[in-house]
Order: sequence, then structure tokens, then C-alpha cells
Amino acid sequence: MQLKTVQEWEALFKPEWQKEHARDFDKWSKDNNSFWFYYLAYGIDGLTAMYEATQETAYLDQAIDYLTRVRESARPSSTIPTSQFRDTYLGWAAFYQESVKGTEIPLYETYLWRYVMKLLRVINDSPSARNQRKYRSFYEEMLAFSESHMFDKWHKRGVNNFYRERTHMAAHSAYIAMIMERLTSDNSRKRRCRDVYNRINRDLRSQMIPNPRNSAAVYWDSVWGKKTGPGQDTSHGNNVVAYIVEAYDLGVFWTKSDVDSLVSLFLKVLWNGSETRPAFAGMCDGSEMGKGTFLADGYVKLGRYSREARQVLETFQHPGYLTQYYGNCALNAKRLRG
Repeated sequence: MQLKTVQEWEALFKPEWQKEHARDFDKWSKDNNSFWFYYLAYGIDGLTAMYEATQETAYLDQAIDYLTRVRESARPSSTIPTSQFRDTYLGWAAFYQESVKGTEIPLYETYLWRYVMKLLRVINDSPSARNQRKYRSFYEEMLAFSESHMFDKWHKRGVNNFYRERTHMAAHSAYIAMIMERLTSDNSRKRRCRDVYNRINRDLRSQMIPNPRNSAAVYWDSVWGKKTGPGQDTSHGNNVVAYIVEAYDLGVFWTKSDVDSLVSLFLKVLWNGSETRPAFAGMCDGSEMGKGTFLADGYVKLGRYSREARQVLETFQHPGYLTQYYGNCALNAKRLRG
């Protein structure tokens, strides 16, 4: 099977990005309700991946535009009437149905901010971007904001805002701390970042065991300490995969063996084996076949290490957030070719 090139993925990406921009991402970036940051994350990750794959600055510019609006919409917690903190840090209130009425929610902010940090890392690691004044200016302003009003803020408000009650939620914190430690120049903050991601790495490692369906594949549960089925759901499991892939690429803690076990999970447990009509299990033990429909945030990134995984991903009809899905497929094509 001839796999798609970067250019072919980009041709698929452009109309979907324009559609999702007009329908979702543009308005979410202008809305200071942090609930929408959760979903804006998919656009930021997809644009960053496509920039990495093509070096086309239009994608970088769009991601920066979204995030500049987000940063500028932050306001002092003390001025948010419904905040539970009312301190001097900048942030946003979250509003969603009856369960969230204007409080500050770490989940929504950190879900987006892992990809803010990824974008900053990509700019810093790319000489062509780093040496342009507009990108360097964005980098410096957003890093300073992230240091104070994301990492320091939630750390000081209580470290349990990082050591979350579910594996996939803790993975967001580890992702942010890992890249923050790499970029910040403050030694005290570096130490605190290392403390966060090292502890989460150790706990996540102890959570992972051989999969009952195939011993080459990994298995874990979203509940800390739980080892019985059905395990982590595929949808939220994306977050753990996204973190481990990024950490492996940066040479932090996770190894090729860990990535191989995730590829085995994807191909030998979750996938139904069909190349023409691929479907995926909803749970980590392979149960609930067909319910694992969302792959864009993590599992798609395994295609950069496995040609077979890329082949399956090429024929899967992903149900949405194609900016993220196609952007990462393009990056897979570039990385695996390289």
C-alpha cells in the first residue's frame, strides 16, 4: 500500500482546518470561558504538527493568533466574582451547564497548555522561527505568562492540581512540567518541574502492566492502583499516549520499549484487524469494539514509529477534529520517512 506523503496530507488538512477555524477554533479563542480551551487544544496541536511537517509559517501564525487572544483574555483571579481562589494570578472562569459555574478549573487550562508548551518548544528548537523577531517575541511573552500564570499558579494553589486523580489528567501536568523544565531559566522552577513529572512518571510506570490480551502490549487503568479490567478507556488514553510520545522524543524517562508496547496495544489489542474498515476497541483490554473512535490526540502519533500503524490510520475514518488528525498524520509521514 502506497502511504500518503506530507503534501497529500496537507491537501486534506487545509479545507478541514478552514472549516474548523470558521466553525469552532476562532470563536473559542475569543471566548474567555476556559471550558472551550479543552477543545481549542486540538487546533493548536494540529497546527503545530503541520508546521513541523511543512515549515509553512501560516500554520504557526494561526496557532499564535489563537493563543495571543487566550493570553490577553486572562484577568486577575481577584476580579473574577465566582472564583474560589481570588488571588493575584491571571486566569479564566469556566462555565458549563450546572456543574461548572464560573470557578477556575485546572483541567481545562492544563489540557490546552500542554500544547502551548509544545508550540513553545517547537519555536525554540527551530532556528528559522526562533531567529525571527515576531516569533521570538511571542515565545518570550508566552513563556513568561506560562511560568507565572500556569505552572506557578496551580503549583502554589496546591500540588494536587498536578497530581490528579486519574492517569490521563496527571499526564497533562507531566507534559507541561517536562517542557517547562526544559525552557525556564529559573532553577527553583526547574526543580519543582522535575519533582512533578518525575513523580508522575514513577506512578504511571507502576500503573502499567502487560495487557491480558497480548503480553507485548501495555495495559493500564485510569484509576491509580487499579489493575483489573476493563482498564483505561481509549478516548482518555490518548492523553497518556501523547505524553509518553513527547517524553520519548525528548529523551525523558520513557524508552523505545515503552513506545513499542503502545504500538502493540494499538495494533494487537485495540484494532479489529481490518485494513479496509478499521475499528478500535473502547477500552484498554480490547473490549467494546467499535467504540474507540477518537484517536487524534494520542494514538495517531504512534504512526511516526510504525509503518503498519500509519497504514491503519490512513484508512480509518476519523469522526472529527481533523485539523489535529491530519496535521499529525502529516508529521508521521515526515518523521517515518526521515
